[in-house]
Order: sequence, then C-alpha cells, then structure tokens
Amino acid sequence: MRTDSESVGDTAPPSVTPAAGLQLALVHWDGGLGGAEAMMAMLAREWRRAGVDASVVLITRGGDLVPRLDRDGVPHTTLGFARGRDVLTHPRRLARAVAAAGADGALVLDGGYLSAVLRAGGYRGRIVGAEHGKLLMAASLPRLRRVKDRVERLVGAPFRQVDVGVSEFIVREMRRHPHARRIEKIYNGVDLQAFSPGWKASAPHGRLRVGCAARMVPGKGVDVLLRAAAALSDAGLSVCVAGDGPERPELERLLDELDVRWFVELVGRVPSMPEFWRGCDIAVVPSDEWVESFSMSTLEAMACGVPVVATDVGGIPEVLADGESGTIVPRGDPDALAAAIRRYAEDPELRERHGRAGVQRARRWFSIETTAARYLELFT
Repeated sequence: MRTDSESVGDTAPPSVTPAAGLQLALVHWDGGLGGAEAMMAMLAREWRRAGVDASVVLITRGGDLVPRLDRDGVPHTTLGFARGRDVLTHPRRLARAVAAAGADGALVLDGGYLSAVLRAGGYRGRIVGAEHGKLLMAASLPRLRRVKDRVERLVGAPFRQVDVGVSEFIVREMRRHPHARRIEKIYNGVDLQAFSPGWKASAPHGRLRVGCAARMVPGKGVDVLLRAAAALSDAGLSVCVAGDGPERPELERLLDELDVRWFVELVGRVPSMPEFWRGCDIAVVPSDEWVESFSMSTLEAMACGVPVVATDVGGIPEVLADGESGTIVPRGDPDALAAAIRRYAEDPELRERHGRAGVQRARRWFSIETTAARYLELFT
C-alpha cells in the first residue's frame, strides 16, 4: 500500500485552534497506563481546552488511566469486554459507544481490525489511526501470529482515512506494513508547563544524581544501566531508577550481585515525573532489545533541562536530534553507557549546554499543544 502524504515535522509548530461543537472519541483497548495511553489522555485534555467535546472509550478495562482522566476532567466510557476480540461479535455495541462519545471522528490507537469493526457496526465518523509502536512487536511473534497480525492490518487499513506515526522511524516501519492510504508524522508532545527546568533536589551526600524512568520489563535496559553503574562507583554519583514491572525482583538481585545498592536505588513509581526529572543532573534511557518508537522519557528529561544519555534505538536519536541535546551510545553496552555518564559527571559545562539545547528543542517541536493541533487538523 502506498503513502500519499507525509508531514516532515520541520515547519513552525501550530497552536490548537478553537473547534467548538466537534465531537471526537479516542479509542483504545484498555486503560493500562503506558506511553500511548498517557498521550491519549493529554490529547483529550488539550482538545477539550480547545472547545472540542472529546471523550475516551476503553474496550476492556479501565486501569490506571481512569484516575488520570478523572483528574483532567476527561469523560470516559469502559465497555468491559472480557477480551478485545469480543468486539468482533458485538460491532454494533462498539459503534454505538464510539458514536455517542465522538460522532464526528475517532482516533484509534490500533493499526488492526478495530476500524473495520467500527464501520461494520455502523459508525460513520472519520477514523484516524495512531501507531505508537505496536507493529514493532510483529518481528518477534511466531510465524502464524505474524500472518494473523498482517491480515488484521489489511482488514482494518481501508477504513481509516489517515494513519499517524509518532516519529520518522515508525513511519518508515509503517510503510512496510498495511496502512491507510495517507500517512502523517506527528511527534508526541509534552506539557511544557509541567515539564520545565526548575529547582533541583539535593542528591544524597552532595552526589550528582543520575535518573532513569522505565518499565521494568525485559529489553528496557535497566540491567545494562546497573552494570554501567558498577563501573561508576568511584564517580561520586547517586543513581535513581523510577518504574516498576515484572523484572524488578531480578533487578533487585542484580543490585546485590553487583554490590551497588549503596548508591543505586530502585524507587518504583513516583508521584510526579516532572519533579523526578528536575531532581536529576543526568538522565539515562538505556533501552536495549525494546525498540522505542519515540521515547517519552527522553523528551520529558529534555524538557526539564536534563542532558540525556540514550541508546541508538528506534526513534530515540530523532528525539535527541542525533545528539544535539544528549549523547547517543550503542545499545546493550554498559561500558559505553558508563563512559558517557562519566563524561557528563566530569564536565558541568557540557551538562549545562546539552540541558539548554534540550529545553530549546522541546519547546520548538514537542509541545502537547502542537501535537494536539496537528491531530485536530486531521479531523477538521
């Protein structure tokens, strides 16, 4: 399938224009709070601020996203299907729920058959798809599951007017899979009022603080960071890892094995990511086998003025402008990661310069207002 249009993302960012009366739904399978779901919540909030009647529809369960939607005043509906594929036998119920939430259009965080089910159920609004990286998992699936995934994408693609990729990297991947006739690139955005430079907390014993925020799942590279930390025991650093997940027990064992617990801490989920990043002097995004379509952690740290050490994975170099506001290192290489962290630790002027460059880049290209305006253009 061909691509008729792409946004190159190198023009002056727009602002959200009023669209009073427009009714849009944002549709996703569940409310597990990952990067895609967080972006959906921010888009809904910004659209409502612009006068759009925006609501969220979750197909299976509510999850951690629901309190965030409630906090932001975003209406939401949870259909409560036991499994996502139950929509195949209840297309009208799905279409009615989405039409009630967004008669004019729906943003679907899925590149599969969901848009076809909406049409089969009678939904008549405009459908836009957003690809945040689900298709990157296809290569690791068993052969039959890969075939099934491709068939699902073939079925759904004709019913979406536009597909959006969140980086040039993911747009290139989308071209290799079934997609809507038109593709646009729209970068993810961040709330620059919340994520901004400011007061820095004092690290224990005056040490520079190295921060990492990642789900503790295989491939995110937290284990690589811990091994890098073992080589930095003499650097006067404090390492703080925010996040949780099934790999945490193994990472706790690795802390003891490496004997770094005295300056490395796994703090779990934190109540405020802006405060977390403002309390750091150096940010690390160590993604390894997990290929990032964009990397919100990279952007959030940049926006807070923290220089970033990140791996050459997926869309991360694109966010960092290939190192203008941070340092890119090979994936899975604790020695390279340690060397880059040490360089920042020993060069305060470099930390300051890359931190300022990150703030400028975030403000120029990655505001949530810009992102919301670009998506809204696809419906208006």
